[in-house]
Amino acid sequence: MRLVFLLFFFWMASAAADGVRYPGSMCRVWSGPGAHLYFSSLVANGLPAKADPSETTCPPPIAGGCPPCASTPSCRNDPKYIVRADCPVPKSFPDNGTENVTVDVIDRHDHFNVECYLTSALWNPALNTFSQNSVKLQSSGKSNAIQPLVFPPQLPAGPASHWYISCALPPDSAIVSYYVREK
Repeated sequence: MRLVFLLFFFWMASAAADGVRYPGSMCRVWSGPGAHLYFSSLVANGLPAKADPSETTCPPPIAGGCPPCASTPSCRNDPKYIVRADCPVPKSFPDNGTENVTVDVIDRHDHFNVECYLTSALWNPALNTFSQNSVKLQSSGKSNAIQPLVFPPQLPAGPASHWYISCALPPDSAIVSYYVREK
C-alpha cells in the first residue's frame, strides 16, 4: 500500500511539473456579443452588419442585434463588441504558484489587442476579505499567426486560492489553447 501511495505521489508531482495544455473551448464567455468554437478554439464573433435605417426589426441580441454605429469602421472600434471570457486553471496543488502559464491567442483586430490576465483569487468569508494576485499581458498587434502570451511565475493569493485566466477578445480574435505548469 505504501508503494502505491509513493507511486501516486510521484506521478502527481511529475504531472504538475510537466504541465497541461487545455483547449480554448474550455473558456466561457461572460460578456460581449458571443463567441463560437472552431477546432476547439474559442473565437470572438465577427461584427454585425451595419444598421440599416429602413429595417424595422433587428436580429436577436445573441447574433449581435442592430449595432448603434452607422458604419462598419465605427463598429470595428467600439469596445462593446469585445468578448470577455474566463478560462479555468485546474490546479493539483492550489496552494502552490505557477511556474509557466502560456495563452496562445490570435489577434485579428486592427486597433484592439487581445488582453489576458492570470489571476489567483482568495475569498475568506469568515473575515469578509478578498485577496488577489494578477498579471496582465496583451498581444502585439494584428496577425493571423498564434501569439503566445507567456506569464512569469506567480505566487498564490493565499492557501486554497482559485486560479483563472480572463481575456478580452476583439472581433474575430481567438484563444487557441492555454498551458499551465505548476510549481
